[in-house]
Amino acid sequence: MLVTRRTSNYVYVSICLPSGKGEVTLASASSKELAEDFNLVGLRNLPSAYLTGLLAGRRAREKNLETAVVSLGPAWSSNASIPFAVAQGCTDAGLEVPVGGQAKVAQDRLRGQHIAQFSKKLREMDDERPGTVFSRYARLGVDPQSLPEAIDSIKLRILEGGV
Repeated sequence: MLVTRRTSNYVYVSICLPSGKGEVTLASASSKELAEDFNLVGLRNLPSAYLTGLLAGRRAREKNLETAVVSLGPAWSSNASIPFAVAQGCTDAGLEVPVGGQAKVAQDRLRGQHIAQFSKKLREMDDERPGTVFSRYARLGVDPQSLPEAIDSIKLRILEGGV
């Protein structure tokens, strides 16, 4: 089972096997690791969910796991893009995760293009506004418009075994 949980700060991913006494976790990852290892900002959005899935999927493949099934559980509404971004990350890491075509998340959203465009739009409206809306980015000196390139770079490092 591919289990995704999102808290107020992070995304957690576990690849588990059901057992008589609950679940046995075979591989896992947290978006908190993305902040610690890659200085990523925004640890509960679609791009961080995708990268956390990529990291968990790579760890699962390192343990010779081949497949996982998405377990949505009761916490997700019909608009469950976060767990499907996680599933896409696991798939891109080489794990087979069957999902229907309608559950796929667009590549530009996985890369954070929508966040970069929103930041650009705010900057065009008022140069100070992005610093208010993206205050965590501003505190760390990260430009939200550079997020897609950062996601691409982190993706390559994860796939190369950088974490």
